Amino acid sequence: MISQPSRTGRLIVIDVMNEGLAIPAADRERIFDRFVQLDPARRASGSGLGLPIARWIAQAHGGTLALKDGRAQTTFSISLPLSS
Repeated sequence: MISQPSRTGRLIVIDVMNEGLAIPAADRERIFDRFVQLDPARRASGSGLGLPIARWIAQAHGGTLALKDGRAQTTFSISLPLSS
């Protein structure tokens, strides 16, 4: 589920929530590393590059991509600067 964009100062913020299993605390920073695949069942497909590329794109535009507190569910927050 994607939240309605909100404005915080000169940033637009969008949260993307996954209703699946939460990411274990030990893996919350690793998910942004290249080639990391936490789910053993999915290791045969994909390359583990989706989140690192998404974070790089956000940063290239002056924004951020972060995992919010993921205890109950996984929520990613992307912040991008508003253009002038």
